[in-house]
Amino acid sequence: ECPSSADWRGPCLGNATHGLLGCAIHHRGPYCKACEQSNHYFASNEARCKRCPSASEILRSFFIFALVIITAIVLGMVLIHLLRSPSQMLQQPASRFLQSCKQCLISLLFFFARLVRVTSAVAKGKIILAFFQVVIGMGSTYTIAFPNLFDDFFSAFGWVQIKWSDLYVPSGCLGETYKDELLLLGLWPFGFITTSFFIFLVVHTWAKWHRSRHCCIEAAIKATSRQVLRIFLVLTFCVTPGISNAVLAAWSCFPIDYSDEPNTRHFFMRKNLDVRCTAENFQSAEHNQITRLAIPLVLVWPVCVPLMYIGLLLYCRRAIICRRPTHMSSLCHFLYKEYEEKFFWWEPVEMLRKLLLTSFVLLIPETLVFIRLLVALLASLAFLTFLCLAQPFKDKSNDILAIVTHLILVCAFISAALLKLFEDISRVTSSNTASDILGFDNTMVIVYVLVIFACCIIALFVTLIVSTIFQEKYVKMLRCTETGQPPELRLAQDERWHLFLSHVWSTGQDTVATIKKQLELLLRNILVFLDVDDLEDIGELEEYVKQTNVVLVFLSKGYFDSRNVIREVKVMCDDGKPIVIVWEPNTDKGGSPLPQMKAECPAQYRVQLFGCDAEPRRVIPWYRLPEFQLLSLRLLCESMIASMSGKPRSLYLPYSIERLTFGFEATTLVYVSPHNPGANAVFAELESQISQLTRASEEEATAASFFGLYLNTDTFTGTQGDLLARTIRTHIYNSHQHWDVLASVRKSRATENKHDPRGSAIFSRDTSNKDQSSPGRYGFRHQQLNSAADLKVFSTSGVAAQRIVLLHENDPCRGGCHFAHFFETTPLDLIHAGLYKTIAVPLMPGGEFRELSIKLAARSMQAKSKGLSLKPKTLTTTNTTASSPVAALASTNTTTNTV
Repeated sequence: ECPSSADWRGPCLGNATHGLLGCAIHHRGPYCKACEQSNHYFASNEARCKRCPSASEILRSFFIFALVIITAIVLGMVLIHLLRSPSQMLQQPASRFLQSCKQCLISLLFFFARLVRVTSAVAKGKIILAFFQVVIGMGSTYTIAFPNLFDDFFSAFGWVQIKWSDLYVPSGCLGETYKDELLLLGLWPFGFITTSFFIFLVVHTWAKWHRSRHCCIEAAIKATSRQVLRIFLVLTFCVTPGISNAVLAAWSCFPIDYSDEPNTRHFFMRKNLDVRCTAENFQSAEHNQITRLAIPLVLVWPVCVPLMYIGLLLYCRRAIICRRPTHMSSLCHFLYKEYEEKFFWWEPVEMLRKLLLTSFVLLIPETLVFIRLLVALLASLAFLTFLCLAQPFKDKSNDILAIVTHLILVCAFISAALLKLFEDISRVTSSNTASDILGFDNTMVIVYVLVIFACCIIALFVTLIVSTIFQEKYVKMLRCTETGQPPELRLAQDERWHLFLSHVWSTGQDTVATIKKQLELLLRNILVFLDVDDLEDIGELEEYVKQTNVVLVFLSKGYFDSRNVIREVKVMCDDGKPIVIVWEPNTDKGGSPLPQMKAECPAQYRVQLFGCDAEPRRVIPWYRLPEFQLLSLRLLCESMIASMSGKPRSLYLPYSIERLTFGFEATTLVYVSPHNPGANAVFAELESQISQLTRASEEEATAASFFGLYLNTDTFTGTQGDLLARTIRTHIYNSHQHWDVLASVRKSRATENKHDPRGSAIFSRDTSNKDQSSPGRYGFRHQQLNSAADLKVFSTSGVAAQRIVLLHENDPCRGGCHFAHFFETTPLDLIHAGLYKTIAVPLMPGGEFRELSIKLAARSMQAKSKGLSLKPKTLTTTNTTASSPVAALASTNTTTNTV
């Protein structure tokens, strides 16, 4: 008897609709899914028997498949060789057409590598692959007769199970028996890895001989083993669920009741209906041979593969958590790179989840198939909860995609349980009874929901990729001023990286990681060596430096105390590598004064690193504000490209603030107090850079739109500081008279109640105290005033009349200091009034940094951009806001030495 579903499509004609008509021609066995002819196999997607390819056709298909794989591997190796030395390859004698093809291949490879890296496509692909690996096998694993729509839709994703039929030959034609098919299915990955090993060995040997005319088999084997291990990890991730499902299916047998043998049930293998299973009253020699073969395969795939993942990650756990890469951790980065360091163990857990849902549930007898669904549903719910709590991915978009896919997977298992209930109730009673109990009379409704969910998953995946690419297009790349095109990066034949990041772990790791990330966004095709990502063997540190074009020395506290740093410095100096120095001036962020760094440098390397007194090497400071960081990156790139090309190159970033000029539409006045030391000179710089901005005279002071306050070590000191504070009260808070009003109010209340425990700290003028070292410095003494009444007078009379512009000097030659200094010198009444709620614009030392500071000051005054300046530069606009003096302090930089 055939399935009773009206949607049944197949060669079995004996269902309720057609009556007991038996099987179609050339079909036999349970549900007529076995073929009578020996050289035929049952094609599930077409629901009929088809002829197996002949031996010559299989051999031809195998050679074509092998040729495609070998060609892909060789092409990949050639591209990697081109990638490591593209300029050298392009300079070799060849036709212009071949040179163009090579350049196109290199650019295409870099484009896809950048696309994969930016969109985190590997992690998203792993999530989608895991989802479809579970959903596609749901029908056979949980013995649910899905309608044709489900099979037709998900058949397009059958490739995720990595079946032989998806490669070059149908699985039903791999051998004469299912035992042969199972043996080939379980061993083909090892054959693939072995073939890949010999191919990579030949290519590596040829590459080393071609590069140095010297062949070292030991080095070639070592390099080949690294490549093969990476391939093996990726391959096992892809094929383990499918192979484990086929292996454990050896114990998955379903019963068939025969009408001519009442009270007798025959069990057949779900994967191969020609094989009758061993039961209580029947022994099947063929099935016993299959189960004996499946036992070692179970140990190899669903048991050893997760254990191998766990062993590798535990072996590398210290290197992963501490972010100190080793040879083995670099080879295993496929298992943990997408996850946060504390969740490095997530991949084996994910593999066990897939194996449970696709394979281990097959050990539950098919007579208890609903228990399979219940176990899968509970496991999916538990893992979904765990995922929501942990959120292990570094990229939050991957967390979103993983949570959504697991939620839809839970819904899929609920739908499958409803379908199974509907099917069982309909078989025992009738479809009307099932409809009355479950509330739907057609299983197509549930299938439509599942298909819609699957489409939503695909749409979410595409949306996340496209949105990331769309956001990425706004990250502009550096371009040459002369050509307007991205600069060309060159490598010698024996070089692998354009830039080597030399730093000390304790104080420079986070900063150089930021530098690498930003450089990869600003420069096309750049290869940057960072130990966390690229170091495989600390013993070969000198070789990594030698294989780099330019070395970046990041100076931070303790740089010259590191033994590995001294190794790097020795190699870069002995080999005469071009050097670019970037310096961290902020002592709170691991920085150190530049003279101290020079003194700590070993004497034999000091001249090569820092230059002589007559020709000192340029040191690029690294500040914390994004605008100044991008300026430092541009200067770094100009120095690096100049070293590569042998001539200076000017770079710029399109649409950056550094390319803009600022001005006002009408004459705008800014008042600068004569009691503010150094302010006139600084605002004269602003006046020369910002059109329509004019400093107001004393007569025009009340009509000024802005009040300019210049902050350095001399601000708010001495008699000039007292007068400056009085001027600020007059111009910013309308008048200073309300301070006297508050004092008189306090005096009258004190006579009424001498012990007023309430009140807020405020300051009244005290003309009798002129001692700046006393508690009442700058002519103000501390008072306790009633908060409900006195602060009301304070707030109503202290409304700002002019917008204040704060400029914080960071050049020590001009009186630069920490911003915290001003909280010690500024009268507290001005601090409480909100003087430092306005963000201070830092004025950095150095010509280009100073120019950028002036433009940031113009932007803070809301001046309009007037177009591009003549000299293109690279900066992007970033708004910085704060609501307290503490935020203003955090937004500024520390004092730096002149560079």
